[in-house]
Amino acid sequence: MKKITNLFLIILLVVSGCKKEDDPVVNNNTNNNTSTTISQDKQNITNTFESMESCVNSLKNGYGATTLKNFLNLEEGEVLAEDWIEDMIDNIDDLLDLDAIDDNNRFDYSGNAGTYTWIQSSQSWTKNSNTNKIIINFPATEWNQSNDAVFTFQSYSDISLFYDGENISAPTSVIADLYVDGIKVFDINGSYSYDLGNAIPIPTNINTTLTFTPYIITISAQRITSKEFEADITITNNSGCITTLHADVRIAHDDYENLEETDIVEVNTILVHDNMKIEGYMDGSLLGYDDPSNTQINAMTDVDLFYTNTKIGELIFQTNSDNDDKVNIIYMDGSSEDVETYYDPFVTNIEQILFPFMGDWN
Repeated sequence: MKKITNLFLIILLVVSGCKKEDDPVVNNNTNNNTSTTISQDKQNITNTFESMESCVNSLKNGYGATTLKNFLNLEEGEVLAEDWIEDMIDNIDDLLDLDAIDDNNRFDYSGNAGTYTWIQSSQSWTKNSNTNKIIINFPATEWNQSNDAVFTFQSYSDISLFYDGENISAPTSVIADLYVDGIKVFDINGSYSYDLGNAIPIPTNINTTLTFTPYIITISAQRITSKEFEADITITNNSGCITTLHADVRIAHDDYENLEETDIVEVNTILVHDNMKIEGYMDGSLLGYDDPSNTQINAMTDVDLFYTNTKIGELIFQTNSDNDDKVNIIYMDGSSEDVETYYDPFVTNIEQILFPFMGDWN
């Protein structure tokens, strides 16, 4: 079990931060000639984890997370407003025809257009067909008497696809937002296209921008060729926190209907947070081993750590004196350190930060 956990960790790091040898270098610092001691490298890794903790804390304290916590009436992971929320959802089903999604494989946006208003005194909804949008007015908390939250489904379009013997409708564009007390909590603006000529009409382009105040998440993904795909994710609060992830995947064939995990040829990605960058590579053949040895894992993965664009170490599997398999950082002087030195306190601190939302993780 320990080895499986460690293998998952290194694959996660590969999928979080690897690159091809010929990929352009991402540089977040104009000084490319910085040389550091091993002690400084260790401190820089610690500083990066602390920066991540700070960003998670800013998310927790943000307007979006605070609004969600109040709406759910969260207390250490327990949703105290569950009954109230279920009542609102159940009651709106009488007016907002969501069953048609199951019946017709399509969301009838125009047929559901209108303004829906929650009446607190009767615990019911009213509908006014006065708009070509879907507008839902409701209280942001169970104890509110006024409808201070407004969800607006601004626009929606879809396309009919034939898959697995039936017609389904897939979104081509989505624009929606949520405001509470006139302040934006959430919005989405997405556009999507598909391979209409394939037996499996997979997405060929995905472009989505999500706001969860104060964070903005942009997601883009493209099919470059029939066997090559790439994706980019950026997460930022426009106030010091920014994390970017680039990933590309190459598969052995384009018979998508019969793809197996062993058909992955390689995975390459780049993860950047502040001045820390993780680069690496994974040979897809690794996924074909039920219980790969440390030698096989190390031969089929390459995960390097950089700080201000200078390599400070790499990750490999090693067996310690207790005969336990560990993911270790090998520094530039050849010394090594178990990555648990960094991620154990990081996970503990994240658990403490999110405790009001998620409670005890154990």
